[in-house]
Amino acid sequence: MKTNVKWMLFIVSIFFITSCFNPQEKEEVVSTADFSKYISGHTANIISNRSGIRVILTDTLSQQQIAGINMDKLFTFYPGIKGETKIYNQQEVVFTPKKPLPSNTAYKCKFHLDKVIGVEKEKKTFVFQFTTRK
Repeated sequence: MKTNVKWMLFIVSIFFITSCFNPQEKEEVVSTADFSKYISGHTANIISNRSGIRVILTDTLSQQQIAGINMDKLFTFYPGIKGETKIYNQQEVVFTPKKPLPSNTAYKCKFHLDKVIGVEKEKKTFVFQFTTRK
């Protein structure tokens, strides 16, 4: 009986410890000011469920830089969104969802800046949030 209780406590403690180390939660939403050298604007607050999600770069990209970017790897969303990424005006990175997003849903977005331009390690991922309109 005591052995069963010990095993049960051991298993529960393992679940508790592993839940504390969820890598998704480690990256907090950051201030645009922290990334102002690279990013001049982004989608924020409440948006239409048919809107694209945008990140506007401070500097323009050359056609050669754009050609070398894997567009499928620039954005990560929680909850997940399927869609397509394009760069407009050599400066505006836009993710367009395949289908309208569910209404009244909060999203966390990770923009992988290091996949677009060379940046220092602590600036490789820009994290922001937005919510779709009710």
